[in-house]
Amino acid sequence: MQFASTKDLRLYMGEIIQKIQSGERYIITYRGKPVALMLPFKSEQVDEMVPRSYEEAWSEIEQTLQESEPVYNDWSGAIKESRRRMEILISEEEFRFLKEKAREKKCSLGELVRETLQEKYLADQEGTRKEALKKILTGDLALPGSVCWEDLEKDLEKRYNDVAD
Repeated sequence: MQFASTKDLRLYMGEIIQKIQSGERYIITYRGKPVALMLPFKSEQVDEMVPRSYEEAWSEIEQTLQESEPVYNDWSGAIKESRRRMEILISEEEFRFLKEKAREKKCSLGELVRETLQEKYLADQEGTRKEALKKILTGDLALPGSVCWEDLEKDLEKRYNDVAD
């Protein structure tokens, strides 16, 4: 499953459609949130694609919820997980380099970064790299002295906004 933003869809529609025709599935995001699923269309699946009634769909959801264990302790944990975003600060030269690599691979910059993270750090489920990345992303990494993640995030955001202006 691939991800593409609405901007990626606008810029690379032809390439994305070709990948979909060859069997890829795409989740389309708008402002970092999933809004649509694009998948190959087969004429014999038309009957399967008719939406179920609200009552039928909801009863299946209720049954699944009753038969499964919750992944999160409460709704706020699920919301936080679904909205995880990451901003990174890189030099203009690094940005141009990565953008060129993305063009060569015919993918978005976000897709390039996600693939690289997956290949380098997330593929090794038992490795220390994944644990280190998880600590960084969840804020569980101990910082020296009195520095806290919230202050660090505000400082980075302020610096980013100063550069963007």
